[in-house]
Amino acid sequence: VPAGAFALGPEVFCPGGSVTLQATSGAGLSYQWFRDFEKISGADQEQYIASDSGKYTVVVKDASGCYSQSNSVSVRLSILSAAVRPDTIICLGGSIALWAVPIGGVAPFSYAWSPSTGLNSTTVPDPQAAPDTTRRYTVSITDSIGCKFSSAVTIVVTHVEVDASPPVFICKGESVRLNAAVSNGTPPFRYQWLPSEGLDVTDVANPL
Repeated sequence: VPAGAFALGPEVFCPGGSVTLQATSGAGLSYQWFRDFEKISGADQEQYIASDSGKYTVVVKDASGCYSQSNSVSVRLSILSAAVRPDTIICLGGSIALWAVPIGGVAPFSYAWSPSTGLNSTTVPDPQAAPDTTRRYTVSITDSIGCKFSSAVTIVVTHVEVDASPPVFICKGESVRLNAAVSNGTPPFRYQWLPSEGLDVTDVANPL
């Protein structure tokens, strides 16, 4: 008896999906399905619903005991994920490129970044972000068969505030220690006092 097998739908699908496989039909036939040439327990009907990746075949036997094995049908469970830019710190007024690189899935891919605030685009894999405050961006990636993956990245916006010494009056020949009190920002800090005339050093918080 000639045996054949074919899929009744797409052979590549997302997690939670499946495809129905159909064997040659006819009166008095019995069936046994195999995945990767291993017997599938209980799979003894002319149709089998496949939800796992593998090569599926079916052995068809007629009433007289004659049997044959079908062609193989390759089924693939497509799992989509992505590498996304890690959380990053930028200065107020600065910008940085976000990025999302799909792993797995079926190309082409579409992208949706949110919120749109501070982004130059929400539909590209690598938008430029220039938020004016700390913001968490989420990207949703969809492949060509509808599989989806979402991830997020936080852009921390920081700025430095400096409170310098108030005006001080001194007599000629005297000296005074200046001080720069820093708030916000991310230590360690670097300093540069200008002009340099009359200072012992210019790259510390409290020159003389």
